[in-house]
Amino acid sequence: NGVVYAAGLDGIYRSSDKGQTFEKVLDGAYFRGIDVVSSAPNNVYVNNSSGEWKSVDCGKTFARISDSSYPTGITENNFYNMTRNISVSPVNPQKMALCWFSHSNYSSVKYYSDNGGVTWKKAVDENVNNFYNINNRYSVFVWSPVSENTVYGFGGDYVAKSTDAGKHYYYSFNGGNMSCLVQRNHFNVYNPDIVCFGNQDYDGAYTTDGGESWNSICMQNGSKYTGAVYGSYSADENTVIVLGSTGLNEDGTPATSWNATVEIRISGDGGNTWQKTGIILPPIQQIQWKQSCTQSANNKNVLFASNMRSTDFGYSWSAMNGCESVITHNPYGKKELYGINKGDIVVSYDEGATWQIFYELSDGVAQSDSYLTDLSYDGINNIMYYAGGVGFGKIQNGISTDLTENLHS
Repeated sequence: NGVVYAAGLDGIYRSSDKGQTFEKVLDGAYFRGIDVVSSAPNNVYVNNSSGEWKSVDCGKTFARISDSSYPTGITENNFYNMTRNISVSPVNPQKMALCWFSHSNYSSVKYYSDNGGVTWKKAVDENVNNFYNINNRYSVFVWSPVSENTVYGFGGDYVAKSTDAGKHYYYSFNGGNMSCLVQRNHFNVYNPDIVCFGNQDYDGAYTTDGGESWNSICMQNGSKYTGAVYGSYSADENTVIVLGSTGLNEDGTPATSWNATVEIRISGDGGNTWQKTGIILPPIQQIQWKQSCTQSANNKNVLFASNMRSTDFGYSWSAMNGCESVITHNPYGKKELYGINKGDIVVSYDEGATWQIFYELSDGVAQSDSYLTDLSYDGINNIMYYAGGVGFGKIQNGISTDLTENLHS
């Protein structure tokens, strides 16, 4: 009938002219839940941190229907600590779901009602078949249009499903995990079936069999919800190095960035336990593209983590001169290493001990940290490809060719 409803920070609004004008029909703070269902077209369901209301006349009037079992928010006017996202089954409007959420410690709790929202009970998250632990962000619910007992709960970096009207939720994501993977990834240079993917929030995972199975890397020794890894590398089946950040300052206080206090850490038992090397990257090396970890293709004992180099398989480290980060290598010939240094491409023929200019893209002028961020070497045709703020291009026979225009065709 063209009626439009809107939940706002100071109440519920209603429009009878298809959204041209609105009038407030219910006062209240921070309404973060609103739902309608086709099986009861005159009903409107809304909620905030203090309660739940229902309208049976297309939003003209509302009556509070929840009792003392309703999960009230910590504060009524705090966006990060509230009860939100009421959702109603279109098959049976007596069945509902919502969530209580505290952002300060990610304590999200799902609730269900089977009597039209009068009483509410806590749901149970059955953390079975979920590779990582539950990351309790607030849930958004979607009910099945054909089954009154099936509801999906999104939030927490995976999809959960309930088949008992919201009483129990189970992982239902076909092997997926919506973790934030932003690191530069390197396959093991000696065995491409080995690769490690660091990620934000969960540290990451690595495989030794080409992705058939995965092991989580828990750099906090036991916790699967810890810090951020923007650089990692599996040196063999058991040895993993990470550039790990816990989001804390060196004195233990919370940092303003996830990518803070980045330390080289190493595991020799497949990520079960970790050794803190005590080597903290300087702020200029904590830029994500500089957090590249890899290995010499000529000497397995030589490892790289950002601008740091180890010649004893990770037991000791020293800073390199003339290279901010090792990015790639030539898989053929001398298997030389290529890196980036202050906007220029550099090369090493002695496993990173010394570096020299391969190509000066910066023309000797200091550049921003995003000027040059990625390299890839074609060892068959001897072509270096580069990308960053400088654009996209290639270098062959000492000549640089800009290929940026090809990205827009």
